[in-house]
Amino acid sequence: MGSQEHGQHGDTNQDSHGGAHHDHQGGGQGQHGGYAQGDEGGPCLDARRAFLQLKTENLQLKEELANTKEDMGRDLANTKEDLANAMENLGRSLAITKEDLLTKDQELEKDVSFLKDPPFFHACGYQHDTTITGQTIPYSSLLYSSTNTEGVLDVSTGRMTCDHPGSYTATWSLYAIDDAGDNAVQIYLR
Repeated sequence: MGSQEHGQHGDTNQDSHGGAHHDHQGGGQGQHGGYAQGDEGGPCLDARRAFLQLKTENLQLKEELANTKEDMGRDLANTKEDLANAMENLGRSLAITKEDLLTKDQELEKDVSFLKDPPFFHACGYQHDTTITGQTIPYSSLLYSSTNTEGVLDVSTGRMTCDHPGSYTATWSLYAIDDAGDNAVQIYLR
């Protein structure tokens, strides 16, 4: 009864009742929940591998997060710089627009003031007598002058000038003594 058989799958021991008891290594049921002591794979090793894989993935995710955070920081800095530049350009553009509007406003105000208070120039010059031939007649005195422009009747030269463009009316009257044999009196407005 004490004989032992050796098989391919492990040792077989016979007990006193004639039954065989098999002890398999490498995957049989044993003391550690399906793994015999000394197995190379086992729940602890599998758990350790899973832990190491999760740890590696965690490190990769941390690195990706750090890179993403760095990229977002750069993007935010660029966006702030772009926004600052845009605000500066907008400020300049608004200043130019404001200047343009003020200029237009002044031009419109001038145009409207022209309609409210159109320019005028009235002057009356007097010359008692003259014997001038082929020249501009000067005046001996200025009898009347009223204007809201820079216009003037220069009595010494006989010239009327006005700073405002437009149409003007000039009139004159005279009394001429023409004796027999005198030339005809001719006055021209230039």
